Amino acid sequence: MTTLNVTTELKTMTCPHCAGVFALSQSYIDEARRKGAFAQVWACPYCKEIRGYGKSSVEEEKDALNAKIAELERSKKWAEERREYAEKEATHFRKSRDGIKGALAKERKRVGNGTCPCCNRSFTNLQRHMATKHPHHANSEETPNS
Repeated sequence: MTTLNVTTELKTMTCPHCAGVFALSQSYIDEARRKGAFAQVWACPYCKEIRGYGKSSVEEEKDALNAKIAELERSKKWAEERREYAEKEATHFRKSRDGIKGALAKERKRVGNGTCPCCNRSFTNLQRHMATKHPHHANSEETPNS
């Protein structure tokens, strides 16, 4: 006569619907958890309520990774929009600076040719005129940087 001993590890479970206590093999529970999506289910022997595991660990990990990818894509889009805005702003300020530099160069050229920047009259000795008639302009004797 041959004797075969089989050991199975059982896990006790309590039905959340009727509070009945029953046992399932640990390997069955592990397989159901691994498969997820209610692919492998069991029923309470007392109230016949169907139980199982919704998402597998692989699906949960995939969902977490998809959420992380979506977050990174939003962050990337925000950074690109911010960079584009900064480039437009820099271009605006460069053009503004160039316009101001052009206006100052034009004014310097006019003053150099003897035209008063305040009253638009022409003078042969502009330096003396600026010192006597417009002293607030005469104080800036520094040479402008180009």
